[in-house]
Amino acid sequence: MALKLDFIRTFPGGPRIEAAFQMALDRFSITVLFGASGCGKTTILRSLAGLDRPDVGFISADEAIWFDAQSGCFVPPHLRRVGYVFQEAALFPHLDVRGNITFGIRRWSAQERHARLRELIELMGLEGLEHRRPADLSGGEKQRVAMARALAPRPRLLLLDEPFASLDRPAAEQLRHGLRHVLQAMNMPAILVTHNRDEALSLGDHLLLMREGSIRQGGPPAEVFAKPDSREAATLLGFGTIVRTRVDGRMEGLLRLAMGGVELVAPDPGGHFQEAYACIRGEGVSLERHASGTATQRNRLPGRVTALHSLGPLTRIHVDCGFPLEALVTTWACEDLALAVGESVHAVIKATAVVVIPIEV
Repeated sequence: MALKLDFIRTFPGGPRIEAAFQMALDRFSITVLFGASGCGKTTILRSLAGLDRPDVGFISADEAIWFDAQSGCFVPPHLRRVGYVFQEAALFPHLDVRGNITFGIRRWSAQERHARLRELIELMGLEGLEHRRPADLSGGEKQRVAMARALAPRPRLLLLDEPFASLDRPAAEQLRHGLRHVLQAMNMPAILVTHNRDEALSLGDHLLLMREGSIRQGGPPAEVFAKPDSREAATLLGFGTIVRTRVDGRMEGLLRLAMGGVELVAPDPGGHFQEAYACIRGEGVSLERHASGTATQRNRLPGRVTALHSLGPLTRIHVDCGFPLEALVTTWACEDLALAVGESVHAVIKATAVVVIPIEV
């Protein structure tokens, strides 16, 4: 039992969206469509839901054809058994929580409807809110009601279009932590659209990286985030340092990479190339006021702090090491080191923290 799609959607004077992948429908899993705004993620979701119609290709679920451009087949949204949760909760303002959740199952018998309502109220943590209307709910509560409403008819697939984007950080984290448990309890497959790295890593079982209208990489989220296959992908996946280097030597599975008078040691991805991008995530850089450390930390670079940006519990620090380097450290560590613009530091980067992307000539 699988969802399969391979289609193209072209907007006049606009982007061309290409989508081709498949996923199981008979068990719980979360597939993440990850990418910057405008890359086509929502278009794919809307096409799956029947809210948009591709120009070329097909969409099938199990043996049922939902869309086929060649034959003209197009199954309307209400016959696809797909739940859809939008960025905004879009609840019916005149209905209370009970009415919103049961709206899609109002034709069920009273007994079935009540049993399903109680199940979802408990699963979504909505006890005590049953008689409230949307105006009396918090943002997180509204979104939990929206999810319960989408799940009520027992869809075969749940589509989530940036469901946490409109929430403050505490509400988003609380809802995110509970969502995977709920879907797992219901054995419900889902597709999540997001451009948030934390959401992708904490929720996804499989990640599809989108850029400029098409899927460029796929795999387990941690693997995709750790191994971008292009400079553009590395930027999208949050690598704060991306610098062009030349290969200065190879030894025991490692590369010596040179840029100006600075040298980095990094794992050798294999292949024949003389130039590459060295990509370093800010979390992979530690800072010291004086040179010290163990031999396993192969890259130890003197530098000078050029800028600091507070991110609450974390601080992003820019260091000139002969090339611009970004470090992401705890604010406590920043204060403990008494770091300030102009201060001298040593950046320590393990070889394994450097991702090498060959530049093909």
